[in-house]
Amino acid sequence: MTATHDGCISGLTIVSKSLLRMTTEQWKSPASQFQRLTGRVLELLLDAASVGSSHSHTKRVVLLFDCFLRVIDELPIASAINFTTERFQTLQILFYGALGSKKFIDVSPATRVTWAYHFYQVMKHLNSKTPVNLADHHQKAAQAVPEDFVQAFEQLKLDDEQCQNLQPYLLISSSGIEYNVLLREMVPILGERFTNQFHDGLRSIARRKAKDTALRDFGTTFARFVCHQKELNKPVSPRLLADRYYVQTFLLEFMEYHFKKYIRRTTVAQEGTLSSLQKLWSRYEKYWASLVKEEIVAAPLSAFPAGNPSLLSGTSVGHLKVKIDTSGESTLVTQKLITTVPLKFTDEEATQLLFRQMKADFSKVQGWLRDHIDEFFHDHHLGTIMEEEIEILPPKEEIELATRSTSNEPGFALAIKYFKEVHGGYTDTSRHPTVVYPDLAARSRISKERLARYLGIPSRREALALIGLLASYDGRFSESALATAKLLSTSGRRTNAVETDGGLTLSVLKQRDAKDGWQHVTLKHEAAELVRKWIEVTTPLRNYMKRNGVAGWQNLILYTGNPLGAPAHFTRSSNINSAFRHFALTYEAVLGQLASYVTIPRIKSTRGVLVFLETLDITKMASELGNTNETSLRHYLPDAIWNYFSTRWLRIFQNLLIVEATKDTPYMQRALHFSTADEMDEFLRNHAVSPLIPNLDKVSEKPDRDPEVQAASELMVVASPGLFAVLLSISEAVARAETLEREITPQALYWTEFTNRLKAHVESAAFHDRNIKRMMAAAANSSNPDNFMKVVCA
Repeated sequence: MTATHDGCISGLTIVSKSLLRMTTEQWKSPASQFQRLTGRVLELLLDAASVGSSHSHTKRVVLLFDCFLRVIDELPIASAINFTTERFQTLQILFYGALGSKKFIDVSPATRVTWAYHFYQVMKHLNSKTPVNLADHHQKAAQAVPEDFVQAFEQLKLDDEQCQNLQPYLLISSSGIEYNVLLREMVPILGERFTNQFHDGLRSIARRKAKDTALRDFGTTFARFVCHQKELNKPVSPRLLADRYYVQTFLLEFMEYHFKKYIRRTTVAQEGTLSSLQKLWSRYEKYWASLVKEEIVAAPLSAFPAGNPSLLSGTSVGHLKVKIDTSGESTLVTQKLITTVPLKFTDEEATQLLFRQMKADFSKVQGWLRDHIDEFFHDHHLGTIMEEEIEILPPKEEIELATRSTSNEPGFALAIKYFKEVHGGYTDTSRHPTVVYPDLAARSRISKERLARYLGIPSRREALALIGLLASYDGRFSESALATAKLLSTSGRRTNAVETDGGLTLSVLKQRDAKDGWQHVTLKHEAAELVRKWIEVTTPLRNYMKRNGVAGWQNLILYTGNPLGAPAHFTRSSNINSAFRHFALTYEAVLGQLASYVTIPRIKSTRGVLVFLETLDITKMASELGNTNETSLRHYLPDAIWNYFSTRWLRIFQNLLIVEATKDTPYMQRALHFSTADEMDEFLRNHAVSPLIPNLDKVSEKPDRDPEVQAASELMVVASPGLFAVLLSISEAVARAETLEREITPQALYWTEFTNRLKAHVESAAFHDRNIKRMMAAAANSSNPDNFMKVVCA
């Protein structure tokens, strides 16, 4: 795309996608959003669009119909009598053509077909209420808009002014992704010339970066603020924006308008909202400086207003949300992980949540994804076996006859053999007639969905499951990096997912990385085999795309939108998060409450936190997530959990001092007769772990150091054969209770986790006290879990 002389961009579509984003409140009084469909006509059309489960999408088509009428400069339609005219019949045909034309709006072919089908349904429902001169065209749900309809629309002379009003202002990222910034509102106030210059300034910023939603927010907020100033009768003009005195005041008011987003929100503001607004404002300063360099606006007289930088100095984690349970009680939780983590809890609650619940949730999600992919590969394996049973492909007439029945198993074997021998394993059956689907549709034929699985042609769900599963294996995989990873070069040579001495190396680009962004991940065992199988089964799809010039054939992740339908691939602008959440919700029976919460970024984040829980090494966690040490833990865990680790686990196992107890026997008899979990917990807190710093209440002299600093850094673990035996017995009792599927007390979980880490530390090469090593070994031989089964079970 190239810029024209007046600052507009040539080759763009007429209609901006943002027009489809009407809020619920706007739909309650939609008349202000429509210009050509008015009065009773608009009421009837929206009523017809409200029938069925997909009414929100259908109403968007009515809005697009209004946009279509604008660009062809059609007179307003206000009376139902217009529905019976020859002109209205012609308008239907032309609108079908507009929906099929990239000149009107640039969306996927599947979306075009869906919108055309919705419009057809609207006309049918409208005709059931009032007479309509329907077009002689029966749009089907999987049928492309006829090409002659598209050509008829594209031959129309369009209204330049209306086209200009509906043309989007696009920004293009360094990777070629286009995204819209809403500047149209400021054109009547600042003029077309200044708006185009402002747009060009934003474009020059955008092209140096990955997709920058903050830049889009800056442009849109600026345009809305200009309109806001106009409503307040405050002057705004290009001449004034070149005056440094005026700009100083303008920016102060702009800052106030920006921060008032906090109170203009339709949803409840969360704890991190203000800090997010401050972060955005600090980026606004950089954008304004860039526009100053381009001489589009002036610099402020003194300095750009800073807002409140202290909002960014806190250490609390972002991604916070108020969660309200069925009883109405609210809890502040972090949203970054699969498991919702409250910000306040006891040590025992934290142990159960982190060391057990988080692991269980992660295992459930990973197992669900693995099972989904395994079932897909299993069906492909079955298809291979079925195909091998057919030695010679029979005549076409016999194949067509055998594949008519929807339950004929031999028909599937013949269809698999046919597709592999005739079409190389795949062809787009929504476009190309085949012997199995001569009329393109699967009606009265064998199931396309089952046949696609037998052929190993993945749907979007399999693609999402693969991305999620790989993210669960290695936290360096982000959803966008995996979704857009290239497998082949432009010449078709394999340049990624290559075999190396260490395994299968998969390289992905993390665009927000501070360095070059490339992550080179070596996959082994199950993960490597998963990628190998995926490449194998998607080869027919990839070959078809390359042969037919379909974009995306170089990508690792390919799929079809509909079974044996058009091939598809993800881009960095794809809404993968929304698609994955929809995918998860369909498996609520398997995932339970996790279905409404799990996303690929949360899978990735949870894996990183689990690495930290296992190693207590923040460097390893950072490496797992491809982040820096400074940002990793605080970005994913709230302060309450970080403090819990720094005062409990890190304090014990990074500054560990183990000393032999001088006495042992008196306590051991008590230990064998605990009646409750609380008794066991109190005993171990008093006798297994002791502070090195004396109780300050009993010391008359003032300590040299801050007592909080002392208490947070030093702790002593008391070692004795009896205490070690008690700890190991509790750990074994918990393992036995879990095998019996008994519920475990939080105290038992806490001391089990403590014991496991203590035992691993003592047995490691880093610990050199041989006497305590022998003590731990002897305790393992004398443990007695039977004595603790009662107290570890809830």
